[in-house]
Amino acid sequence: MASADNSNKPPTKTYHHPSPPNNTSVDADFLEGDTIVLSDTVNGGSPSKSEIERVGRAVGVTVEIAKKLLVEELPSGWKVCKLVEINHSEDELASDSLDIHSIYYFNFDTGESSWDHPLVAKYRAEQDEKTKARLANLSKQKRENAEHDKQKVVKKKERMSFDTNKDGALSKKEFTNGLRGADPKSTVGKQLISIFGVNWRVKSDIVRIFNEIDEDGNGELSLIELRKFVERMDESSDAHRAIVARRGSTVADNSSEKLVFDKYKNENGKLDINNFEKVWKEMGAQAGKPFSDKQCQKWAGKTMKRLANLSDAEFDVEDGASFEDFKTLSASGPLFEIVTKRM
Repeated sequence: MASADNSNKPPTKTYHHPSPPNNTSVDADFLEGDTIVLSDTVNGGSPSKSEIERVGRAVGVTVEIAKKLLVEELPSGWKVCKLVEINHSEDELASDSLDIHSIYYFNFDTGESSWDHPLVAKYRAEQDEKTKARLANLSKQKRENAEHDKQKVVKKKERMSFDTNKDGALSKKEFTNGLRGADPKSTVGKQLISIFGVNWRVKSDIVRIFNEIDEDGNGELSLIELRKFVERMDESSDAHRAIVARRGSTVADNSSEKLVFDKYKNENGKLDINNFEKVWKEMGAQAGKPFSDKQCQKWAGKTMKRLANLSDAEFDVEDGASFEDFKTLSASGPLFEIVTKRM
Protein backbone atom coordinates (compact mmCIF):
# COMPACT_ATOMS: atom_id res chain seq x y z
CA MET A 1 0.00 0.00 0.00
CA ALA A 2 1.27 3.47 -0.83
CA SER A 3 2.35 5.68 2.04
CA ALA A 4 0.11 8.55 3.11
CA ASP A 5 0.19 11.53 0.78
CA ASN A 6 -0.95 14.44 2.99
CA SER A 7 -0.57 16.97 0.16
CA ASN A 8 -3.38 15.28 -1.77
CA LYS A 9 -5.77 14.56 1.09
CA PRO A 10 -9.25 16.06 0.71
CA PRO A 11 -10.55 18.53 3.26
CA THR A 12 -11.96 17.05 6.44
CA LYS A 13 -15.69 17.25 7.30
CA THR A 14 -16.76 18.87 4.04
CA TYR A 15 -17.56 16.75 1.00
CA HIS A 16 -15.07 13.94 1.11
CA HIS A 17 -16.55 11.29 3.41
CA PRO A 18 -20.07 9.79 3.46
CA SER A 19 -22.37 9.20 6.37
CA PRO A 20 -21.72 6.01 8.35
CA PRO A 21 -23.19 2.89 6.70
CA ASN A 22 -26.53 1.67 8.07
CA ASN A 23 -26.21 -0.35 11.26
CA THR A 24 -22.50 0.42 11.37
CA SER A 25 -20.89 1.91 14.43
CA VAL A 26 -18.12 4.34 13.54
CA ASP A 27 -16.26 6.11 16.30
CA ALA A 28 -17.01 9.84 16.32
CA ASP A 29 -13.30 10.56 16.45
CA PHE A 30 -12.95 9.10 12.96
CA LEU A 31 -15.62 11.38 11.53
CA GLU A 32 -13.99 14.35 13.21
CA GLY A 33 -10.50 13.33 12.19
CA ASP A 34 -8.35 13.57 9.11
CA THR A 35 -8.42 11.71 5.83
CA ILE A 36 -5.44 10.17 4.11
CA VAL A 37 -5.40 9.04 0.48
CA LEU A 38 -4.07 5.53 0.09
CA SER A 39 -3.86 4.55 -3.61
CA ASP A 40 -5.93 3.42 -6.58
CA THR A 41 -6.25 0.06 -4.87
CA VAL A 42 -6.74 -0.60 -1.21
CA ASN A 43 -3.34 -2.05 -0.42
CA GLY A 44 -1.23 -1.87 -3.53
CA GLY A 45 -2.68 -4.93 -5.28
CA SER A 46 -1.32 -7.70 -3.05
CA PRO A 47 -3.92 -8.48 -0.35
CA SER A 48 -3.47 -11.49 1.88
CA LYS A 49 -5.91 -14.40 1.84
CA SER A 50 -7.30 -13.42 5.23
CA GLU A 51 -7.74 -9.82 4.02
CA ILE A 52 -9.68 -11.00 0.98
CA GLU A 53 -11.91 -13.24 3.09
CA ARG A 54 -12.54 -10.46 5.61
CA VAL A 55 -13.53 -7.97 2.91
CA GLY A 56 -15.73 -10.59 1.25
CA ARG A 57 -17.61 -11.19 4.49
CA ALA A 58 -17.93 -7.48 5.24
CA VAL A 59 -19.15 -6.53 1.75
CA GLY A 60 -21.23 -9.67 1.22
CA VAL A 61 -19.56 -11.00 -1.92
CA THR A 62 -17.61 -14.10 -2.90
CA VAL A 63 -13.88 -14.39 -2.29
CA GLU A 64 -13.32 -14.07 -6.04
CA ILE A 65 -15.14 -10.74 -6.18
CA ALA A 66 -13.55 -9.52 -2.95
CA LYS A 67 -10.13 -10.03 -4.50
CA LYS A 68 -11.17 -8.02 -7.56
CA LEU A 69 -12.33 -5.20 -5.31
CA LEU A 70 -8.96 -5.16 -3.59
CA VAL A 71 -6.58 -5.47 -6.52
CA GLU A 72 -8.20 -3.96 -9.62
CA GLU A 73 -7.71 -0.31 -10.47
CA LEU A 74 -10.56 2.01 -9.59
CA PRO A 75 -12.51 3.91 -12.27
CA SER A 76 -11.18 7.31 -13.29
CA GLY A 77 -11.19 9.91 -10.51
CA TRP A 78 -11.74 7.46 -7.65
CA LYS A 79 -9.29 7.02 -4.80
CA VAL A 80 -9.26 4.83 -1.72
CA CYS A 81 -9.33 6.94 1.44
CA LYS A 82 -8.97 6.18 5.11
CA LEU A 83 -10.26 8.05 8.13
CA VAL A 84 -7.80 8.56 10.96
CA GLU A 85 -8.31 9.98 14.44
CA ILE A 86 -7.50 13.61 15.21
CA ASN A 87 -4.66 12.67 17.50
CA HIS A 88 -3.13 10.15 15.15
CA SER A 89 0.47 9.12 15.35
CA GLU A 90 2.91 8.95 12.47
CA ASP A 91 2.83 5.14 12.78
CA GLU A 92 -0.96 5.17 12.28
CA LEU A 93 -0.59 7.31 9.17
CA ALA A 94 1.90 4.87 7.66
CA SER A 95 0.05 1.74 8.83
CA ASP A 96 -1.00 -0.83 6.25
CA SER A 97 -3.67 -2.11 8.63
CA LEU A 98 -7.12 -1.93 7.07
CA ASP A 99 -10.20 -1.28 9.17
CA ILE A 100 -13.09 -1.91 6.82
CA HIS A 101 -15.20 0.71 8.61
CA SER A 102 -12.56 3.41 8.16
CA ILE A 103 -12.09 2.86 4.42
CA TYR A 104 -14.20 4.79 1.91
CA TYR A 105 -13.98 5.86 -1.73
CA PHE A 106 -13.78 9.43 -2.97
CA ASN A 107 -14.01 10.72 -6.54
CA PHE A 108 -11.77 13.76 -6.91
CA ASP A 109 -13.36 14.60 -10.29
CA THR A 110 -16.99 14.67 -9.16
CA GLY A 111 -16.75 15.05 -5.39
CA GLU A 112 -18.79 11.86 -4.93
CA SER A 113 -18.04 9.93 -1.77
CA SER A 114 -19.12 6.37 -0.93
CA TRP A 115 -18.54 3.68 1.63
CA ASP A 116 -19.06 1.07 -1.12
CA HIS A 117 -16.45 0.22 -3.71
CA PRO A 118 -17.40 1.92 -7.03
CA LEU A 119 -17.39 -1.46 -8.79
CA VAL A 120 -19.20 -3.52 -6.16
CA ALA A 121 -22.61 -3.09 -7.82
CA LYS A 122 -21.19 -4.37 -11.11
CA TYR A 123 -19.55 -7.39 -9.51
CA ARG A 124 -22.64 -8.18 -7.45
CA ALA A 125 -24.70 -8.14 -10.64
CA GLU A 126 -22.21 -10.54 -12.24
CA GLN A 127 -22.40 -12.76 -9.18
CA ASP A 128 -26.21 -12.72 -9.34
CA GLU A 129 -26.13 -13.71 -13.03
CA LYS A 130 -23.78 -16.60 -12.30
CA THR A 131 -26.02 -17.70 -9.44
CA LYS A 132 -29.10 -17.56 -11.68
CA ALA A 133 -27.32 -19.55 -14.39
CA ARG A 134 -26.18 -22.14 -11.86
CA LEU A 135 -29.68 -22.47 -10.42
CA ALA A 136 -31.14 -22.74 -13.93
CA ASN A 137 -28.65 -25.49 -14.73
CA LEU A 138 -29.50 -27.30 -11.51
CA SER A 139 -33.19 -26.95 -12.32
CA LYS A 140 -32.60 -28.40 -15.79
CA GLN A 141 -30.60 -31.27 -14.34
CA LYS A 142 -33.34 -31.87 -11.79
CA ARG A 143 -35.95 -32.04 -14.57
CA GLU A 144 -33.79 -34.44 -16.57
CA ASN A 145 -33.27 -36.63 -13.51
CA ALA A 146 -37.01 -36.56 -12.83
CA GLU A 147 -37.72 -37.64 -16.42
CA HIS A 148 -35.13 -40.40 -16.12
CA ASP A 149 -36.72 -41.60 -12.88
CA LYS A 150 -40.14 -41.45 -14.54
CA GLN A 151 -38.94 -43.66 -17.38
CA LYS A 152 -37.52 -46.13 -14.88
CA VAL A 153 -40.90 -46.29 -13.15
CA VAL A 154 -42.65 -46.78 -16.49
CA LYS A 155 -40.34 -49.65 -17.37
CA LYS A 156 -40.83 -51.18 -13.95
CA LYS A 157 -44.61 -50.94 -14.37
CA GLU A 158 -44.32 -52.53 -17.79
CA ARG A 159 -42.33 -55.36 -16.29
CA MET A 160 -44.86 -55.81 -13.53
CA SER A 161 -47.67 -55.80 -16.10
CA PHE A 162 -45.94 -58.78 -17.72
CA ASP A 163 -45.63 -60.44 -14.33
CA THR A 164 -49.26 -61.57 -14.17
CA ASN A 165 -48.88 -63.78 -11.11
CA LYS A 166 -46.86 -61.08 -9.28
CA ASP A 167 -44.14 -63.48 -8.12
CA GLY A 168 -41.34 -61.06 -9.04
CA ALA A 169 -40.09 -63.12 -12.00
CA LEU A 170 -41.24 -63.54 -15.58
CA SER A 171 -42.13 -66.97 -16.87
CA LYS A 172 -41.81 -67.84 -20.55
CA LYS A 173 -45.57 -67.53 -20.95
CA GLU A 174 -45.71 -64.11 -19.24
CA PHE A 175 -42.82 -62.79 -21.32
CA THR A 176 -44.27 -64.11 -24.59
CA ASN A 177 -47.77 -62.79 -23.95
CA GLY A 178 -46.41 -59.45 -22.77
CA LEU A 179 -44.31 -58.80 -25.87
CA ARG A 180 -46.91 -60.05 -28.33
CA GLY A 181 -49.48 -57.79 -26.67
CA ALA A 182 -47.35 -54.64 -26.88
CA ASP A 183 -48.76 -51.49 -28.44
CA PRO A 184 -48.56 -51.87 -32.26
CA LYS A 185 -47.62 -48.17 -32.48
CA SER A 186 -44.55 -48.62 -30.29
CA THR A 187 -41.01 -49.16 -31.56
CA VAL A 188 -40.82 -52.61 -29.96
CA GLY A 189 -41.32 -54.42 -33.24
CA LYS A 190 -38.53 -52.58 -35.05
CA GLN A 191 -36.20 -52.99 -32.08
CA LEU A 192 -36.80 -56.73 -31.89
CA ILE A 193 -36.18 -57.08 -35.62
CA SER A 194 -33.03 -54.95 -35.42
CA ILE A 195 -31.53 -56.50 -32.29
CA PHE A 196 -32.72 -60.10 -32.33
CA GLY A 197 -33.79 -60.53 -35.94
CA VAL A 198 -37.26 -61.82 -35.06
CA ASN A 199 -40.91 -61.19 -35.82
CA TRP A 200 -42.40 -59.96 -32.55
CA ARG A 201 -45.83 -61.32 -33.48
CA VAL A 202 -44.56 -64.88 -33.88
CA LYS A 203 -44.66 -66.84 -30.65
CA SER A 204 -41.73 -69.10 -31.56
CA ASP A 205 -39.55 -66.03 -32.20
CA ILE A 206 -40.39 -64.53 -28.81
CA VAL A 207 -39.68 -67.87 -27.15
CA ARG A 208 -36.26 -67.85 -28.82
CA ILE A 209 -35.57 -64.41 -27.35
CA PHE A 210 -36.64 -65.68 -23.93
CA ASN A 211 -34.27 -68.63 -24.15
CA GLU A 212 -31.44 -66.32 -25.21
CA ILE A 213 -31.82 -63.91 -22.29
CA ASP A 214 -32.61 -66.62 -19.72
CA GLU A 215 -28.92 -66.99 -18.94
CA ASP A 216 -29.23 -69.48 -16.09
CA GLY A 217 -31.78 -71.56 -18.02
CA ASN A 218 -34.18 -71.86 -15.09
CA GLY A 219 -37.22 -70.98 -17.20
CA GLU A 220 -37.74 -67.59 -15.54
CA LEU A 221 -36.33 -64.13 -16.08
CA SER A 222 -34.85 -62.48 -13.03
CA LEU A 223 -34.70 -58.72 -12.60
CA ILE A 224 -31.04 -58.73 -13.65
CA GLU A 225 -31.74 -60.77 -16.78
CA LEU A 226 -34.67 -58.56 -17.70
CA ARG A 227 -32.61 -55.41 -17.15
CA LYS A 228 -30.02 -56.66 -19.63
CA PHE A 229 -32.81 -57.25 -22.14
CA VAL A 230 -34.19 -53.72 -21.61
CA GLU A 231 -30.71 -52.24 -22.01
CA ARG A 232 -30.33 -54.02 -25.34
CA MET A 233 -33.73 -52.75 -26.42
CA ASP A 234 -32.65 -49.22 -25.51
CA GLU A 235 -29.64 -49.35 -27.83
CA SER A 236 -29.91 -47.28 -30.98
CA SER A 237 -30.01 -49.05 -34.30
CA ASP A 238 -26.64 -47.53 -35.22
CA ALA A 239 -25.09 -48.81 -32.01
CA HIS A 240 -26.62 -52.21 -32.59
CA ARG A 241 -25.29 -52.39 -36.13
CA ALA A 242 -21.81 -51.66 -34.79
CA ILE A 243 -22.16 -54.50 -32.26
CA VAL A 244 -23.50 -56.87 -34.88
CA ALA A 245 -20.66 -55.94 -37.21
CA ARG A 246 -18.09 -56.70 -34.50
CA ARG A 247 -19.74 -60.01 -33.66
CA GLY A 248 -20.11 -60.91 -37.31
CA SER A 249 -16.47 -60.19 -37.98
CA THR A 250 -15.52 -63.19 -35.85
CA VAL A 251 -16.74 -65.50 -38.59
CA ALA A 252 -13.57 -66.97 -40.06
CA ASP A 253 -12.94 -66.38 -43.74
CA ASN A 254 -12.40 -70.14 -44.20
CA SER A 255 -15.70 -71.06 -42.49
CA SER A 256 -18.47 -72.92 -44.24
CA GLU A 257 -20.36 -69.63 -44.60
CA LYS A 258 -17.47 -68.10 -46.52
CA LEU A 259 -17.06 -71.14 -48.74
CA VAL A 260 -20.76 -71.21 -49.59
CA PHE A 261 -20.84 -67.46 -50.18
CA ASP A 262 -17.88 -67.57 -52.57
CA LYS A 263 -19.38 -70.54 -54.39
CA TYR A 264 -22.67 -68.84 -55.23
CA LYS A 265 -21.87 -65.12 -55.38
CA ASN A 266 -22.47 -63.14 -58.57
CA GLU A 267 -19.84 -61.40 -60.66
CA ASN A 268 -20.41 -58.30 -58.52
CA GLY A 269 -19.33 -60.31 -55.47
CA LYS A 270 -22.81 -60.39 -53.92
CA LEU A 271 -25.71 -62.76 -53.43
CA ASP A 272 -29.12 -61.94 -54.86
CA ILE A 273 -32.37 -63.71 -53.99
CA ASN A 274 -31.81 -66.46 -56.58
CA ASN A 275 -28.33 -67.13 -55.18
CA PHE A 276 -29.77 -67.41 -51.69
CA GLU A 277 -32.08 -70.21 -52.80
CA LYS A 278 -28.98 -72.21 -53.74
CA VAL A 279 -27.20 -71.17 -50.53
CA TRP A 280 -30.01 -72.46 -48.32
CA LYS A 281 -30.18 -75.65 -50.33
CA GLU A 282 -26.54 -76.37 -49.58
CA MET A 283 -26.68 -75.11 -45.99
CA GLY A 284 -29.59 -77.42 -45.30
CA ALA A 285 -27.73 -80.33 -46.83
CA GLN A 286 -24.66 -79.56 -44.68
CA ALA A 287 -26.85 -79.50 -41.57
CA GLY A 288 -28.47 -82.79 -42.45
CA LYS A 289 -31.81 -81.03 -42.94
CA PRO A 290 -32.39 -80.84 -46.70
CA PHE A 291 -34.87 -78.19 -47.81
CA SER A 292 -37.33 -78.40 -50.65
CA ASP A 293 -37.20 -75.87 -53.48
CA LYS A 294 -40.29 -74.22 -52.02
CA GLN A 295 -38.64 -73.93 -48.61
CA CYS A 296 -35.50 -72.45 -50.13
CA GLN A 297 -37.54 -69.85 -52.01
CA LYS A 298 -39.27 -68.98 -48.74
CA TRP A 299 -35.98 -68.70 -46.80
CA ALA A 300 -34.39 -66.63 -49.56
CA GLY A 301 -37.24 -64.12 -49.54
CA LYS A 302 -37.22 -63.82 -45.76
CA THR A 303 -33.45 -63.50 -45.73
CA MET A 304 -33.48 -60.50 -48.05
CA LYS A 305 -36.13 -58.84 -45.92
CA ARG A 306 -34.08 -59.57 -42.80
CA LEU A 307 -30.97 -58.06 -44.33
CA ALA A 308 -32.90 -54.96 -45.34
CA ASN A 309 -33.92 -54.51 -41.69
CA LEU A 310 -30.49 -55.21 -40.22
CA SER A 311 -28.39 -53.29 -42.72
CA ASP A 312 -27.99 -49.60 -43.45
CA ALA A 313 -30.64 -47.69 -45.39
CA GLU A 314 -28.44 -48.00 -48.50
CA PHE A 315 -28.94 -51.79 -48.67
CA ASP A 316 -30.25 -52.66 -52.14
CA VAL A 317 -32.27 -55.88 -52.36
CA GLU A 318 -31.90 -55.99 -56.14
CA ASP A 319 -28.14 -55.47 -55.97
CA GLY A 320 -27.73 -58.26 -53.44
CA ALA A 321 -25.93 -58.92 -50.17
CA SER A 322 -22.20 -58.57 -49.56
CA PHE A 323 -20.32 -61.00 -47.34
CA GLU A 324 -20.42 -58.38 -44.58
CA ASP A 325 -24.22 -58.42 -44.85
CA PHE A 326 -24.08 -62.21 -44.95
CA LYS A 327 -22.03 -62.31 -41.73
CA THR A 328 -24.59 -60.11 -39.99
CA LEU A 329 -27.04 -62.99 -40.19
CA SER A 330 -24.58 -65.34 -38.52
CA ALA A 331 -23.72 -62.94 -35.69
CA SER A 332 -25.82 -64.93 -33.21
CA GLY A 333 -25.16 -68.46 -34.47
CA PRO A 334 -24.58 -70.75 -37.46
CA LEU A 335 -26.63 -69.88 -40.51
CA PHE A 336 -28.46 -73.19 -40.72
CA GLU A 337 -29.81 -72.56 -37.21
CA ILE A 338 -31.07 -69.16 -38.33
CA VAL A 339 -32.74 -70.78 -41.31
CA THR A 340 -34.33 -73.71 -39.52
CA LYS A 341 -35.23 -72.12 -36.22
CA ARG A 342 -35.22 -68.35 -36.42
CA MET A 343 -37.17 -67.38 -39.49
